[in-house]
Amino acid sequence: MDIYFSNKFFSPYEMMLGLFILEPIIVLIHELGHASFNFVFGGKTKKIVIGKGKRLFSIGILEIRRWYFYSGQCSVKSFENDSKPLTIIMLLGGVLFQLFTGIILLLLVKLGIIEHGNWLDVFLSFSFVMAVSAIIPITYPDGMNSIIS
Repeated sequence: MDIYFSNKFFSPYEMMLGLFILEPIIVLIHELGHASFNFVFGGKTKKIVIGKGKRLFSIGILEIRRWYFYSGQCSVKSFENDSKPLTIIMLLGGVLFQLFTGIILLLLVKLGIIEHGNWLDVFLSFSFVMAVSAIIPITYPDGMNSIIS
């Protein structure tokens, strides 16, 4: 079985699936990457926020906001050894977790554990766009920077 990406456009239903269901999962995976690397280096995660706008609810350190499909943020307390290389690794943690998730999903398809479907193409495409936008420094209209968010 070959794993490939089709060159077709996503249907409106696939776009809605990607935006409203899969994107918040991708954002959570990304923010957990930051939090995990922060924890490994001795830092403490204060809050993980999914979305923008008014708070809908929170569970422990996880907070979900009204526009839950829009973006995310990981608030951390700095670790003692606040060196530049460790900070860079922690910042890349989100993209690395997304990469690992994509590789694991493709391996599960290759091993026949899960079936390759349109949802996987949508998930990987949305994840790729988020990873690229996280690596390229962007200042958003609200003043936040993609590198420090």
